[in-house]
Amino acid sequence: MASNVTVGLKKYLGFRKLGNALTQAIQSLFQPKWRSRRLPIAVLLLVFVAGGIIGVESLRHPKALSTTPPITEFPLPTVGSTPYSITTGSDGNLWFTESNGNRIGKISPSGIITEYPLPTTNSSPDDISKGPDGNVWFTESGKIGKITPSGSITEFPLPSGSQPRGIIAGPDGNIWFADYSNNKIGKITPNGTTITEYATPTANSGPESITSGADGNLWFTERSGKIGRITPTGSITEYPLPDQNSQPYGIINGPDGNIWFTDRVGSVIAGSLIGKIDKITPNGIITEYPDKDPVTLYGANAL
Repeated sequence: MASNVTVGLKKYLGFRKLGNALTQAIQSLFQPKWRSRRLPIAVLLLVFVAGGIIGVESLRHPKALSTTPPITEFPLPTVGSTPYSITTGSDGNLWFTESNGNRIGKISPSGIITEYPLPTTNSSPDDISKGPDGNVWFTESGKIGKITPSGSITEFPLPSGSQPRGIIAGPDGNIWFADYSNNKIGKITPNGTTITEYATPTANSGPESITSGADGNLWFTERSGKIGRITPTGSITEYPLPDQNSQPYGIINGPDGNIWFTDRVGSVIAGSLIGKIDKITPNGIITEYPDKDPVTLYGANAL
């Protein structure tokens, strides 16, 4: 038995001196005077051997234990364009907004980039999402935009004072958006002929991001510290967050059937801001997961 273990150790460790030392130690375990101490020593040897094997394998294959994925960057043709939001298109490419560049960009999986200038200058394109019609839809200052896979852009003006932010395809076949400035949730038909907006119950709610839920409704964040739900027929329900300092921002439908969102401010505790990742169930139950690394405040509740 001792001989078999010795051969195994030498084979796996690959170090002759270490293998010989372990061989002697293991063989000593089978001497009568060490019989009562075999188990604890054997355990220590096993831990030592396991550590040695992991160490050797990490030297032979340094990437095997690495958890950092390779990152490839693709510079944009327009310098200082400030890419902001990104989505997948029905054409197999990725589409993104360029806020300062006033463009919609397209990048292929291989990294080929094409940019499409917007018809309106200084429109500051914001969020972007794949539509139900095979086109890509986006928000811009005072308008909703649509771009076809071939790059043809159409803009649809919104009511005066509108500043749409988040945008998403709804379960009813329309495109829904959050109108931050007018405190409304809006929808536009794929042909762009009909735009309907619904005011939030809370004044100055500041609706920001929006997503389509598994329950057939649309869910959105409000800067006023609430999560909103709107049915395809326009009925809105608001759910206040437990923390009055909350300012929810990004929101997405989760794989568990719940709605998940980010809280980028959180609680003011001992001069620090605690960010959170939260979730809300379709029936409105909220669970919060605070960040373990608070941001320190300087001055009167300011960064």
